[in-house]
Amino acid sequence: MAYLQLVRAKNLFIVAITQYLLQFLVVYPYHLESGSQPVLDSFHFSLLVLVTVLVAAGGYIINDLKDIEIDKINKPETRVIGKKISEIKAKWLYWASINSGALISIYMAFWVERPLWFLLFPIAVFMLWSYSVYFKKSYLVGNIIVSFFAAGVAGIVLFPEVFSIAFTEINQKTVFLIGIFLGYIFFAFSSTMMREIVKDIEDLEGDKIEGAKTFPIVEGVKKSKILAGVWGGILVVGLSLFLWILFNQGHNLPLFFGFFLVLIPILISIFKIYKSQVVSDFHQVSQIIKVIMLAGLCFLIFIVKVNF
Repeated sequence: MAYLQLVRAKNLFIVAITQYLLQFLVVYPYHLESGSQPVLDSFHFSLLVLVTVLVAAGGYIINDLKDIEIDKINKPETRVIGKKISEIKAKWLYWASINSGALISIYMAFWVERPLWFLLFPIAVFMLWSYSVYFKKSYLVGNIIVSFFAAGVAGIVLFPEVFSIAFTEINQKTVFLIGIFLGYIFFAFSSTMMREIVKDIEDLEGDKIEGAKTFPIVEGVKKSKILAGVWGGILVVGLSLFLWILFNQGHNLPLFFGFFLVLIPILISIFKIYKSQVVSDFHQVSQIIKVIMLAGLCFLIFIVKVNF
């Protein structure tokens, strides 16, 4: 159980489910209607998901390894390394994850006959390592890196298909395919940025002791609330435009779901950000945003169902 807690098993499950939904509810139906074949068959796509999960797991582990001291302040009850798992075992698990992912990535790159694609793996690993060592407690850079990786969970699914799509006729289904991915990438990036700022406010005291230079430390809590609210506002605008399109097309079920289970909770989270005063308040907001991210994934399913 402690090992699952260390690698954030619930988050890894969400990563895997997100990629499978995108592949089997968006990419596969697109190829079925186009009379073409996806670049990755089911087995090799599962390997892609496994690599993504291994990279993410390694990122969580190295993050906790670098935060051993600060977590004694910010997470005294929930920390894993040093309390439930030794530092040595955590390091071994990190290298096992990274090396396994590297071997699978090499195989995948040569299987699709694009060896240079392997470079995506060390770049991802290096960026997560850099985030944990240098950028996590920096002024917004760490937040942006995490948000890019959240968006990349969807982006990496589309990546193998880009080259085949480039040589097909652009039609309504092609536009829908690209639009779904770009829309979800936008949603994942924006919601993660919003949550990252809130989490930095939550961890303010511990970060100060470590000499961090996060946005809340440099600019203060008030401006941090505004920034988190701005990202929430960006989500509201983007989602509202999409809901308007669904309304004009007469898709009532996804419209209902998106309005009440995604848009309204975003507005509630923005309101709660401005009302929050203590650590427990910001933690609650962080959890609400996490639920919103899950609701956004479910919303994706409704959208796809009315188009394929």
